[in-house]
Amino acid sequence: NLICQAVEFEIPGSSRRYSADFILYHQFSGLALDIEIDEPYAGDTGKPHHCIDVDDDKIRNRFFLERNWGVVRFAEVQVVRHPWSCCKAIAQIIARLTGDDSVFILLQKLADVPLQKQWTKREARLMAKNNYRQSYLPKMGK
Repeated sequence: NLICQAVEFEIPGSSRRYSADFILYHQFSGLALDIEIDEPYAGDTGKPHHCIDVDDDKIRNRFFLERNWGVVRFAEVQVVRHPWSCCKAIAQIIARLTGDDSVFILLQKLADVPLQKQWTKREARLMAKNNYRQSYLPKMGK
């Protein structure tokens, strides 16, 4: 399997590009996954991000799906608090879609990723106001 970070994709008719947090390419089957880690707001501005009541992520998902990519989204808190469970979820997706359960077998006894409710713009603003991300992100410089 090939895993890369921050791969960019041209958006036809636009000067903008999509940057995937991670891509996973399963060489045996040709399965390609865009793996996204969604934070509720931008750390530097507090601007809501990845909100369920905004179409940006739906449009972006459609871009990848139309190109035969799968899209897997995790909330940032899930990845920070349960990284191995997120790996298990990806391995399970690969096993289901390709029949290759070689990685899933190694991770199957781990706990499943706890569900995380998606947030609205209003909820994201409140999370930013309360510095929610600081409750789970590692403290830097200590």
